[in-house]
Amino acid sequence: MNDRSTFPNFVLHWLRISKSVVLLTSFAALVALLGCDSSSSVEEPKKTYEIDDSPSAAHSHSHSHSDGDAEIEASSVTLLDSDGWKKSLDRPDAVNQMIAYASTLRARRPQVSPEQQMADRVALVEIGFELEKRELADLEKTASFQMQSQSMLELISAGNEEYRAKLMNLIEKYRKDSNPDFVRSAGFLELTLAIQDYFRDGANDFSNAEESFLKLAKAHTNDMIVVQAMSGMLSELMTQGQREPVISAMRKLADFYSQSADENIKRIAEVFEDRIYLVESKFDQISADAAKGVPGALEKYQETIRTLARRQGQGEYYRQTMAGVRILEQQSLFDDVRELNEILTKTYASHPDASVVAQVERDIEKGNQRLNLIGNPIKLVGKMQDGAPFDQSVLDNKVVVVFFWSAKDPKSARVMQLMLPMHQVFKDSGFELVGVCIDKDVDAALQVFGGKYPPWPMLFQDGEQPFQKMFDDLGIQMVPYMLLLDQDGNVADIHVPSQDLTAQIGKMLNQEDE
Repeated sequence: MNDRSTFPNFVLHWLRISKSVVLLTSFAALVALLGCDSSSSVEEPKKTYEIDDSPSAAHSHSHSHSDGDAEIEASSVTLLDSDGWKKSLDRPDAVNQMIAYASTLRARRPQVSPEQQMADRVALVEIGFELEKRELADLEKTASFQMQSQSMLELISAGNEEYRAKLMNLIEKYRKDSNPDFVRSAGFLELTLAIQDYFRDGANDFSNAEESFLKLAKAHTNDMIVVQAMSGMLSELMTQGQREPVISAMRKLADFYSQSADENIKRIAEVFEDRIYLVESKFDQISADAAKGVPGALEKYQETIRTLARRQGQGEYYRQTMAGVRILEQQSLFDDVRELNEILTKTYASHPDASVVAQVERDIEKGNQRLNLIGNPIKLVGKMQDGAPFDQSVLDNKVVVVFFWSAKDPKSARVMQLMLPMHQVFKDSGFELVGVCIDKDVDAALQVFGGKYPPWPMLFQDGEQPFQKMFDDLGIQMVPYMLLLDQDGNVADIHVPSQDLTAQIGKMLNQEDE
């Protein structure tokens, strides 16, 4: 990332939550944001306000509303002058008035000049200081803390260093708060400032940020919210190209957390070690090259997956390994998949976490189930649109694609739409498509086809559990998923990539690729 000055916009995300919720929710939102698969396992739009603070605004509003409304509108416009909020200090609802005014300042930001935006940030800091003098409930303290900290960070980022000491004083104040959520928030604020300093002005020294990561870790030793949020921050930093300094910070955190008596925290140390290994092995680049068909890349990818499979891992690491296994499955490299399943079984048999061992065993079992489908017939069970049971004999002597999908999953819905032209090409040549929709809502599924029933059999759930038994029998763990059947009704291929279907079907029907 070349424009380092833009990065603080990301790390400030948790400060920009404007709803009246405790800061803990903000950090949960950060973790969710950083988390990070479009495949499906078996808000209301925000209002935007255009603020007109031109001299004629009050006049123009007064003619478009009743007198009472016009008075309110005019009063609101008056509040937009630089000291407007001070006029509400002595009102019984002063706190609510100041918070509302602060919200107005934030909302009008796109409509005012950069100079006015800076003035507004200063006003927000002053409002925060005034609120600090009053007795506040936690939600009001949350609003005040967010208001001040975000504004001061932005002012410091713009070069106003006079606010650094004020921000550090705010951090120290909330670090001593009796509410652990505010204590945690103060730590994250200090970390955010350190990261901002690293990116500002093209700085290359990550040491302050690294020190802040460790300081926060030691202050909240067994706090999983802190651990997970820092993990997410480091992952995002790495996506911005900051690999070497981030790896150094990850190593130190891994060393620290590996000494924890809490087994869950120890596993976080393993997660950091896994990520370091994935980065240093250049796994992302190898994967990208294999996907592009770079000569020799697939072989290198296969060898890398074998290496990953021989090394125990946690979370993201194991997911990457299993994703690699599925990619090889898509490439019909079934011998490689069987070999990897054997390696994974041996590797994870000694894992100290019984839940991890159980997950690996389940994944391997399902993978082997899918491999064992090849050359064997399958039974499709479900109801048609009219509620009648599906008659599988309509598929006799045909090449068949069985497509498992969900209208709620954008990827599988998109692929299902792409099936229309392929079906049109082959429908009169001994080909049939069967859609197996895992959704309960038939009408919602049909909206993918403009509300019409598609020109092929579409199966819907048979019973309360949508196709659970059939999925279990076939080893299917996610959608979209495709099976290719030959004219004898036996499975010819599994996990078929949609881009390869036309060629495969044409070959099975003895036709040229179309």
